[in-house]
Amino acid sequence: MKKSLLIVLSVFSNLSLAVDLKQIDQAIRTDLSPTQSCYSTSHQNISDYSDKDLEKEKKLCALNLETMGLCPKLTSSSAGIKVFDNSLNLSLNDFNQRFCISKKPADSKNEVDLKSYGKFKHTMDLTYAQSNLTYYHMSRTLDAGRVPVSILKTFDSKIHQQIAENAISDMKTLTMPTSKLIYQSWINLQARYKSTDSKLRRGFVDEDRGVAVGVIVEKTKGDFIYSELDNFPDLNNLNQTPEYKNVFSVQNIFDILGKDKFKNLKATQTAVQMKDLSDLIVMDTILNQSDRFGNIAYQQAWYYTENNELKKNKADYDENDKILESQKAEMKLKNAVLVKEMMLIDNDAGLIFESEFAKKKYVENLTHISPRTYSKLLNLYKNKDQFEQLMVHSLLVNPQAAQKTEDNLVRVMTILIERCKSQKLKLDIDRDYLIGLKVVPEQVLCE
Repeated sequence: MKKSLLIVLSVFSNLSLAVDLKQIDQAIRTDLSPTQSCYSTSHQNISDYSDKDLEKEKKLCALNLETMGLCPKLTSSSAGIKVFDNSLNLSLNDFNQRFCISKKPADSKNEVDLKSYGKFKHTMDLTYAQSNLTYYHMSRTLDAGRVPVSILKTFDSKIHQQIAENAISDMKTLTMPTSKLIYQSWINLQARYKSTDSKLRRGFVDEDRGVAVGVIVEKTKGDFIYSELDNFPDLNNLNQTPEYKNVFSVQNIFDILGKDKFKNLKATQTAVQMKDLSDLIVMDTILNQSDRFGNIAYQQAWYYTENNELKKNKADYDENDKILESQKAEMKLKNAVLVKEMMLIDNDAGLIFESEFAKKKYVENLTHISPRTYSKLLNLYKNKDQFEQLMVHSLLVNPQAAQKTEDNLVRVMTILIERCKSQKLKLDIDRDYLIGLKVVPEQVLCE
């Protein structure tokens, strides 16, 4: 993140980001202890959740943070917590000394491999935890973005406070610069906990229950930085970069992909990339994402056709992050192509700032979009009040931020509908049609 802390704090001070768990009236609550609960909202019918999503939610809910291995996150700029397995049943401080300060992925003495489950993010300074949740649910609503599963979770605030103390101690032990933003973030968290003014803890503590409130974001496997899309481009010229240029191009989709369409790797990758980018621009504009670059990853998947259907297999890797030779041989027999699929992995700078894409009016110039994404956007637009209520009463999003999100949705769809009607927006990134599995592309009405 590149914002100054003063600007961020001024934004936060103008919004009431108080956490009040009594406001949640549309979520399923599961209690693991008097201080530890999780809240699931995937039963809401506005979004489509896979069986894997639901299974992951259950696993995240079942994590007992008060007995897990917890390490303060000492990189980037948000004071989050890494959640690990604690099979040795170490105390919080013993685990911190043994694993959190060490740079080794495994404990050489006991040959203990630390399994990572994800990260706990709370609202403070540079992070708005509810943004992670909202991205997760909108991703499932639009079938876009491949956002990691996230759930709302609480645990004992005294443990949370001790982790802040550990973080500051760890950074001193590692001689990390105290001028860095992450150090100042932990210092700020510690100061808020020590203050007698409970208002300073409203964004991440429910004082009535004495619990820290935040979001657990799942640990994703096989994700790598998507350098082609995430090389910190000049936002003033983003629509001139090769990858982004395609979604703004007035060219026909087949002129962009080439005559072989999905029959070669380049065309397949370009088509998938175009959908991912147009989805990204729309989502980040609606959800006011202000810190996208540096937070785009990819997973690799094998694409092939079988029985007149598109099939996908996730890439399997060895310990050196190389694709298994056995899988390569198997996929070669299927004439499969290996494709990068975009993942939006860090989404906690949304909702309360201003979208960088909105400032540059990229939606106003968007030319290509998936008909499926457009159709789902249109349905979300028609159910915008329901989505806003889900944000406020299920995700604990600040009402002002939720209203701003709805306003953004209305503005974005008004632009896209008009561009669609004037044929400036082409609903042509239709995967199955481009592959050749359908004779005609999906037909979607502009409104």
